[in-house]
Amino acid sequence: MPPLEESKSEVWSEDEIEAVIAKILKYGSRISAAIVLVGGIIFLSRHGTAIADYREFHGHLSEYREVFDILKGACELHGRGLIMFGVLLLILTPVARVAFSTYAYAIKHDRAFMALNLIVLVVLLYSLFS
Repeated sequence: MPPLEESKSEVWSEDEIEAVIAKILKYGSRISAAIVLVGGIIFLSRHGTAIADYREFHGHLSEYREVFDILKGACELHGRGLIMFGVLLLILTPVARVAFSTYAYAIKHDRAFMALNLIVLVVLLYSLFS
């Protein structure tokens, strides 16, 4: 008779881990694309008739340089805020993939792959927040 309580390492095969990773990447990119599309529609509906002035260069808008400002703009349904939020989600999708891989290999007690994923995760988070 099999044991009543199976550990996670027996439950998750490599194929199951890869399937979850594929879903994270697929749905993360689809959700971010949908948010960018909605933001683009809102932006164009509000500012689509404005005439662009290409004679003088105007620098990057500083209102969406911080994550909090992007979240605030997205919650207020500003077109640019939603577009930036979608791009932020697209950037965070591979970070979520690496974070899940680190967790999955920790559960499987595979220290080598866990350590490699943890190093990649730290580098990604450092580059994102620095």
